[in-house]
Amino acid sequence: MLEKEAYLNLVRSQASPHGHGLALFIRVKPRSTKEGLHMNEAKELVISVNAWARDDAANVRAIELLSEIIAIPKSKIEIVSGHRSRVKRLLLHVSSI
Repeated sequence: MLEKEAYLNLVRSQASPHGHGLALFIRVKPRSTKEGLHMNEAKELVISVNAWARDDAANVRAIELLSEIIAIPKSKIEIVSGHRSRVKRLLLHVSSI
């Protein structure tokens, strides 16, 4: 398990400035036995969640988990594109993390 600062550095390395926030691409891995955040071999940020990819459950859990990991409110995280895809573009409504 990575320490909090290591998670933050992982997210910072993938985030890019966008308007009044930060854009972030993530890959969501639903139905995982172990929840967490990591970088895969393709250098993609992956969020593994226990939730199924049905009724928006995996998206909701991915936002909750990311919110816990980087310590920003869930209301500041928005899925901009990829609602029905495993690869999602998020907008973090913060100036920095």
